[in-house]
Amino acid sequence: ALTGLVLFNNQLDSLPEGIFNDLTNLLSLFLHNNNLKSLDANLLLPLTNLGILTLQNNRNLHFNLNAIPSPERIFELRLENINSLTIANELSFPRMTQFGLYGIATVEGERFLSPMFSTLTRLNYVSIGWRGLDESILPIESICNAINPELAATFGRPTYFQISGSSYTTIDACSFLNKMDTINLSNNRHLEQVILPAEVEQLDVSNCNKLQQINFASANVEIADISGSKVPFSQHLCASIGSTSLTARGLRHDSFKSEGNAKQLIGNCFNGGVIFDVGSNVFSTNAKLFQDVAPSEVALTNGDDDLELIQVDTGLIAHTSQSIPFVFPGEHVNCQLKIGATIFFTGSYTTYS
Repeated sequence: ALTGLVLFNNQLDSLPEGIFNDLTNLLSLFLHNNNLKSLDANLLLPLTNLGILTLQNNRNLHFNLNAIPSPERIFELRLENINSLTIANELSFPRMTQFGLYGIATVEGERFLSPMFSTLTRLNYVSIGWRGLDESILPIESICNAINPELAATFGRPTYFQISGSSYTTIDACSFLNKMDTINLSNNRHLEQVILPAEVEQLDVSNCNKLQQINFASANVEIADISGSKVPFSQHLCASIGSTSLTARGLRHDSFKSEGNAKQLIGNCFNGGVIFDVGSNVFSTNAKLFQDVAPSEVALTNGDDDLELIQVDTGLIAHTSQSIPFVFPGEHVNCQLKIGATIFFTGSYTTYS
């Protein structure tokens, strides 16, 4: 009997009536990256054993969560970047380990979110966020209580915590946990304060243009992106925050206008052997700032999202073609540094945590 059906990336805009009638043993159904507009409850009704349902990136999809015939069996449900979600009454997903609800244009039945999250105790992946979502609709504590890092570690899975595009003003990103692998809080335009766990492998708070407070002193973050935020200068940058990699483009706090602070940040990054990107800042292309603290060649990004190679001792600036990406584990990256006719290196890499 068929237990898995893969239909993603097929530009499907509809499914034939009765397509699943003889697939009662189906455990996984992958329908992401299509053009589906709806999934009728009667269509899914035969799938009483379904454990995995992926519908993300069907941008015109209107989905009723109550159409899932056996929610108690679901352990992976991905609904990111769909048009609308309806929750008609309270639902329980006691086996859920991966839950994606990010980038939904319209959500009806938001009052059922908090009771639903109270039934979740096994998550290692959660992705949520849309305009208007805040503490009054779904308390952050309810999301954090659903995460189970011990269970994730048992199965060798990283913990992924994302709240993006929301209206939260303060996010305590599960600080009661000792460690979180990835925390993605990007594009929260109302966010002013973030509280982190003691250990974080990757943090993204980019484009949080009101964010000013992060508990730098009590957290250690290996890879950090604070681009476009209002986070002030701190000695912890390229030290405990971004100890391996720091992306800090277009910083909005006035403290980075200080030449002394900028020079100290650059020095911290070089002295710590940190990979860093400080493009689109007022100091980004000031070669003089780098002369005392940098090696002879420094890669910088400018306001046009291009790489520049600055030869510090001569002030020579050469352009290449791509900005430095912020990447998560498992992504494929191609790199080449070419100046004039000379290729300094070419590489193809898959990132790992």
